[in-house]
This record gives sequence, C-alpha cells and structure tokens, in this order.
Amino acid sequence: MRQRCTFIADEQRIQLAYFEKHLGNLAGHLNRPFQLKKDFRLHGLLPHVRDAAGALFDKLRIQFHPYIGHGRSSQACCINFLMPLADKPELLGRWVGGLLDIPAPEMLPIEKEAAAPHRYVAFEYTGPDDRDWLGEAEGGVPQRGAHATASDAAVAFIDEEGRQQLLLIEWKYSEEYRSHRLSEDKKGKRIRRYGDKAFAPNGPIRSDLGLTLTDFFHEPFYQLLRQQMLAWQIERAGAFDRVRVLHLSPSGNRALHEVTAPALRSVAGHAHTDAFAAYRATLADPDAFLERSIEEAFALLAGEAEWFGALAERYPTLCASQAAGAAASA
Repeated sequence: MRQRCTFIADEQRIQLAYFEKHLGNLAGHLNRPFQLKKDFRLHGLLPHVRDAAGALFDKLRIQFHPYIGHGRSSQACCINFLMPLADKPELLGRWVGGLLDIPAPEMLPIEKEAAAPHRYVAFEYTGPDDRDWLGEAEGGVPQRGAHATASDAAVAFIDEEGRQQLLLIEWKYSEEYRSHRLSEDKKGKRIRRYGDKAFAPNGPIRSDLGLTLTDFFHEPFYQLLRQQMLAWQIERAGAFDRVRVLHLSPSGNRALHEVTAPALRSVAGHAHTDAFAAYRATLADPDAFLERSIEEAFALLAGEAEWFGALAERYPTLCASQAAGAAASA
C-alpha cells in the first residue's frame, strides 16, 4: 500500500507547501489547508493564466470543476500547462509536432471567435457545432464542464497531407481508481444512452472480443470509452478528417495504470497489467488512442517558454524533464 500511495502523498505535501508559501491566507476551505476558500478558488490557477482563464470560462459559459481550488485539482493543472499556449499557435504547433513526431503543423482555431485571442486550445470541449454528439443533453445543448462528455482540452491542426485533425486531450494528475466503482442505479441509463454507440461498426470498440458495455463500467475505462465514442462520432460525421484521444498523466502516478475492469485484464489474446495498454487493445483502430506522460510531453518545450519557471515551482515532479532538458541545452 505504501508504494501505491507514494505519488499521491508526495504531491499532497508539495501542493500543501506551495499553498502555505504563496496562498496561505486564501486557503482553509472546510478547514483544509490544501483547499482554497470559495471566493479565491481560481487562485489555484497560476497568475499568468488566472485572469485569462476566468474571463474565457465566463464568456463561453464553461463551468469550472467544484474542486478547482484543491491543490491537486486536475483541471487547474491542465489549465496551468495548456492555457499559455492558447494564444500562441506557432509554439503550440511545435509542441504538437514534437508530441506526434511530425513536422510542426499549422494550428487551427478551435474555439469560438468570442474566445479571441485564446482560440487555439479549447477547454471542457464537447465537440464542434454545439451539438449533442452522444445524446446526453436530452435534446438540448451540452453544458461544457458539467453533465456531458467533454475532453479536458482539445487542439486542431492541418497535417502534411492537408487533413484536418482534432486531438481530444484527457488530463490526469493524482487520480486513482483502485476502489472506485460506478453506481449501479445508473447502469440501465448508461446502456440505453451508449449501447448503440460503443461497438464496431457503429462505435470505436472491437465487436469480436466478447465484451459488453458493462465491462467498461469501471474507471478510468468508462471515461476513456466516452472520450473515444465522442472522437468516433465527430470523425464519422466528417467534422474533422481524423480525430484521436490523447491521454496525458504523470509518469509517477502508477496507481492510475491499474487494470480495474476484470474483463479487460485479459483481452485480445494477451494478459494486461497496464490499463492503457488493455484499453488500446479493445479498439478497432488502436492508433485512435495516444498516451503520453506529462513530463515527456512538456519536455518538448524545455527552454522555449518563459512561464516554465512558475510551472516548475508549482509542479516540480511534472517539470523535472523540462529542467533537465534546459540544463542540457544551456
């Protein structure tokens, strides 16, 4: 148990120390020193992105997560890393190119014009055209950030072949799901909603493995499936030529990689001990799912971004590769 919990416990200590140093008088919600008071919850966002993110979410009516003010907020972590790139398409293109091992592509504005100039990264993205892609809003428009499948972020670009590509970015920080189970009372509703959207030829999951939708009712697989169904629906509709899911998480969070779904521990002829390898093996198009560590992904920008110093102070374990890369190139 000690080994499995080390990452989360260490990050808790790091964030608590950061809050005490920088935000001590703003913390203490519910007497928790690692959670910001309600009126100051956006101070979990770094100063160089806080105002822009607050204005953007307000203008586009995107909901912040209830725990945005928690020291280990995954949403705050995602915004802190990606928001600085939202108005820098050339730098964002170099990041995407390095991440996918392709020449730096031309980035496309993905957000509505109301988001200018921060149009090149969308947050809590539910898909183009304000459409209810997965039938979750019961005839209405999905609320970004609440009660609908949304990627934590998304970027779009034109590749070398002239195809328009979309990356749906799922971001994890200190989450782990060893003891997490979805509520049984909602099982029927999930089956009715997603039952005709999950399996090939009408969805992303292979239909020759003997799997059922309920086999995915364990996190993180349920989230991954919903993201992949969203990607599949958008690509099928022709909104983009290619749509993939990119999963980013810290390399140190090994608990996140545990295979929590019993049926997925042995799938496609292999025994799996890694959640993301198991999930990828269920896909009709395995290349539609990409997985990278945050450290690996953002080491690609080491030395290029002036705000990395602030990131490294807030998230030293996630920026270790950047520091090493910057030192090597100095």
